[in-house]
Amino acid sequence: MEEIAAFKGRIFKYGVIAGVIFEAVSLPFLGLSKDFAYGLALGTAVSIVNFNIMELILRRILAGWNPMLNFPAYLFRMLIYGIAFYMAMRMSRVAGLGAVLGFVTLKTAIYFLHGFTAK
Repeated sequence: MEEIAAFKGRIFKYGVIAGVIFEAVSLPFLGLSKDFAYGLALGTAVSIVNFNIMELILRRILAGWNPMLNFPAYLFRMLIYGIAFYMAMRMSRVAGLGAVLGFVTLKTAIYFLHGFTAK
């Protein structure tokens, strides 16, 4: 259990670092845009929530849960992404762009930790 918590903690930490890097790269183009920062924070938070939901579903399937319930859980996770993107786009297109980049922060962290720097 502690290994999984440490694994998730590293991914979350590097995901937040990726979000800060995305924000820093956007500064010359957008300036200090609160809409972009809102979208980026929303996207990163949704990505973290969906990662935790995915972990919960995986644990349940490994414990004998009906694997046919995996698809509705997947649809639920996609619905969360859709609602977050809709909320960001209602604010502005810049917030929508930030949300999309926030969605990929954890994926970027996973690629960095286990793709580029894998042992």
